[in-house]
Amino acid sequence: GIEDVTKLFEKQLITLGFSAIKPKKGDTFDPNKHIAVGTEDGPSGKIVKVYQIGIGHEGKIMRAAEVSVGKN
Repeated sequence: GIEDVTKLFEKQLITLGFSAIKPKKGDTFDPNKHIAVGTEDGPSGKIVKVYQIGIGHEGKIMRAAEVSVGKN
């Protein structure tokens, strides 16, 4: 179904040099890879919530991941 098509598409993008930027809750905020779209209660400088993954191509950031960052 749709999941198989998505996996096939992602594999094809990898062969073309694209990569996903997938931050996780608790990762350290990196302004080179992430865009802070807001702040929330949580550990200062750590990612609290991920809104959208980012995309890289051959080592360059095409779209940064959108995240919320802790403010405590």
